[in-house]
Amino acid sequence: MTLSNKPDLRRDIIRKHHTTYRPLPSTPRYFATMTHHATGAPRSLPVQQSALSTHSRGVVCSLGLLASLAPFAAGQEALRNYQSANYSASRLQSQFENAAHTIQWGKFSSLLSASLESEWTDNVRYTSSDTGSAKDDFIFRPMLNANSIYPITQYNSFKFSLGIGYEKYVENDEYDRLIIQPGSELAFNFMIGEFLFNIHDRLSFQNDPGRTGELSGTGQNSTLNNTAGLLVTWDLEDVITHFGYDYYKVISFTDGFEQQDRDTHMLLARSGVRLHPALLVGLELSGGPTFYVDELLNNNISYSAGAYAQWQPTDHLRFQARGGYILYTFDDALLPAPPDFNGYYLGFNATHVLNEKLSYTFDFGRDIQPGTASNLLDLWRASLTTQWRVMRDVSLNLGFIYEMGDQGAARDLDAIGDEYDRYGINFSAGYQLTQKLNARLGYNYYLKDSDRAALDYDQNRITLSLTYTF
Repeated sequence: MTLSNKPDLRRDIIRKHHTTYRPLPSTPRYFATMTHHATGAPRSLPVQQSALSTHSRGVVCSLGLLASLAPFAAGQEALRNYQSANYSASRLQSQFENAAHTIQWGKFSSLLSASLESEWTDNVRYTSSDTGSAKDDFIFRPMLNANSIYPITQYNSFKFSLGIGYEKYVENDEYDRLIIQPGSELAFNFMIGEFLFNIHDRLSFQNDPGRTGELSGTGQNSTLNNTAGLLVTWDLEDVITHFGYDYYKVISFTDGFEQQDRDTHMLLARSGVRLHPALLVGLELSGGPTFYVDELLNNNISYSAGAYAQWQPTDHLRFQARGGYILYTFDDALLPAPPDFNGYYLGFNATHVLNEKLSYTFDFGRDIQPGTASNLLDLWRASLTTQWRVMRDVSLNLGFIYEMGDQGAARDLDAIGDEYDRYGINFSAGYQLTQKLNARLGYNYYLKDSDRAALDYDQNRITLSLTYTF
């Protein structure tokens, strides 16, 4: 009898496929808190929904994690998407069975919330204080948010989030704008024989010029990112093999940044051997072409090959490591093709939940990724974030980051590229005023030190927000 005719075994394989990333107890991710407090843009949904119940916060935190894992390095596009899809599906069942909701109609449910955020920053445009062009401002952001889920089957669902609001600058009214923040995720799993197929589509919107240290001198950089693809898993107990394809599209909505618009097609192959129930090691391959809509940046083909390891000695401690070789080749555009670029990528992540109140995450790595105004950004990064639930209604978050970037990695558009170091610290305190009302106070500081003095900046930011969940 084939495996596809055994429902119980099929269900076990669908579950087992996702044990590569056995979930630790749910804790906020660095990406969500850092994105919120580092920028003047609308907050990411994980932070906005801080008034939710514990299960609901897990739901929204998952969406935020998917957004924070949105791919940047074209040569490793599919590998990053694989990690996102894997994590998402593994938690789908448990998260939404117990999720709170405001509206329920049959299988469809939606959680609604409203928030008001006030912010002060001393450097709206990320400009150098030495030039005297740094401007401070007060910003107000009323928002309405909806996070919806429609389960298709036990392991398949459609998730959609939408935030609508307005951003008002007291002094710099040229940045006033309507805020529309879509986000969606479609995941569908099915079995054919011994193979598990995962079809996925993820949509996210970002409007944060400070999400990396590349940009200076601007207050906005709005982009829409969509990833659609297929992941096939062949599980042979101690050997797990994945094959996949992803189509990744970026669309810019900010004048002057249209050169980011691109289409990327990526293939992946990944195979791991479980040497121990807690240890998985393997090899990974990826590659594919990137085509820019504008001809300012050069179309390219990327190839990468490497190894990875995942070790989870306890339910509260997890380590992940990966590294390998990456190659980019370029075509001519408005500018001649730069020389081929080859180098190495690496990553290390450790997550430790010390107890039900305290946890921390350390992340370190090197990414070779498409730049905002250059063909490639060579980025070294390190971050440490801690989450401390002081008492039932009070939580504290503290995070540190360091980035070392080189926008001249492919020696294109070097006139506007730079090499820089960027340092960041953020702190936030949340208080659950009532069952439905949450207050949060945040502080963030960024310092960028570029080899081009005009691109240096430092920025202080203070935010105060109230979120009400209906």
